[in-house]
Amino acid sequence: MLNLPSPLQMRPSTEADQAFLLGLYHSTRDDLLSVQADPAMLTGLMAMQYQMQDRAYREMHPDAGHWLVLSDGYAIGRMILAQYPQHFHLLDISLLPERRQSGHGTALLKALMKYAAMAGKSVSLYVGRHNSLAFQLYLRLGFVPDASDPLQIRMCWKAPGQEELQ
Repeated sequence: MLNLPSPLQMRPSTEADQAFLLGLYHSTRDDLLSVQADPAMLTGLMAMQYQMQDRAYREMHPDAGHWLVLSDGYAIGRMILAQYPQHFHLLDISLLPERRQSGHGTALLKALMKYAAMAGKSVSLYVGRHNSLAFQLYLRLGFVPDASDPLQIRMCWKAPGQEELQ
């Protein structure tokens, strides 16, 4: 699928990856990790939210690819990508906390952008309003905000010259 620089790789996620994916989801929920509550209750709540998110992605985008991101063969993140006739929609890209701000996210996004440009497609995504690091990364890579609501911002990227093609 994507031409990634070494040591990054991707493979389809499987049922055997669920424990890793649930842990990865937990690591993205800073809003809940800071709540003063019973840890078992929070763990259950996050598991339920992860399951609801996964179900929603699969129902709304049944043909989306669910990928595990690997570095030197070890799981470090995930990418969920829906491919449509005119564009790609990045549903999720997440990395383990210790792999964030290491260049891996940039490498994944640049590979996706190159893939999209070769296919003559744009890329869209949503970023949470509270996720300023991701928002800044998307801006640096050329994504442009084009819609928002109180919780998230929709951003789009088009390859140079793509505007004239469509």
